[in-house]
Amino acid sequence: MTFLRRLATDILHFMLPPRCIVCGNRLTNGESHLCINCLGSLPRTNFHLSDQNAMEQMFWGRINIVRATALFYYQGEETHTVLHNLKYYDNPDVGRHLGMVMAEEALDSGFFQDIDAIVPVPLHNRKERKRGYNQCLYIAEGLSEVTGIKVLHKEMVRLVNTKTQTRLSKDERWENVQDIFAPSRRCKVLPTCQHVLIIDDVVTTGSTLISLAKAIESVNHGIRFSVLSLAFASEFRYTQETNPALSSQHSDE
Repeated sequence: MTFLRRLATDILHFMLPPRCIVCGNRLTNGESHLCINCLGSLPRTNFHLSDQNAMEQMFWGRINIVRATALFYYQGEETHTVLHNLKYYDNPDVGRHLGMVMAEEALDSGFFQDIDAIVPVPLHNRKERKRGYNQCLYIAEGLSEVTGIKVLHKEMVRLVNTKTQTRLSKDERWENVQDIFAPSRRCKVLPTCQHVLIIDDVVTTGSTLISLAKAIESVNHGIRFSVLSLAFASEFRYTQETNPALSSQHSDE
């Protein structure tokens, strides 16, 4: 069956050769979804190479954060096209591929050190049925394929089908995601984990991730979190005024 499936794929690609989702050029052997030029042009954050970064700092004093990174900044037409293909154009394998790319780029940095499990941000059942998939799960599966870290996608659930965050102000975003996650009846592994990696597609204020982390803390108070997303869209700059709850480990930084 595997041989037949591969043969069918080869025939389909011969008749309808795959093209880059950004520039539309025909993909060559070894390329997937994006050509090498478009993949290389995505504006990398390289946060995983930094001891401190704006994405990590936005969680200081709010959750027990270890480290945070994103593959690219959400800026420019190319990144917009990539994210829309993933979320709205029925192309979830883009997420798996970019999850693998992110894992391969961050692997040698030690970013995945001591992580017990990967937790993708859950979608509400209604939204997942409408879209047909959870894009964050596909990103998580790509990461898992490279790192070998298990994915826990059934232990947390989204209780509320929240409206889109796109046009909301910062305060409205926080209000929109309060108490929207909870442990499921299948939550057996998270209570035993010491360090989990939460996955999202785009991080702007961090409000959704913090809400999910708080829900996980309800079953495991001492758990630590790292965060990874494909894109970072925030203009966040850390000051003691923006976050008075400065954790002791960063008090003099």
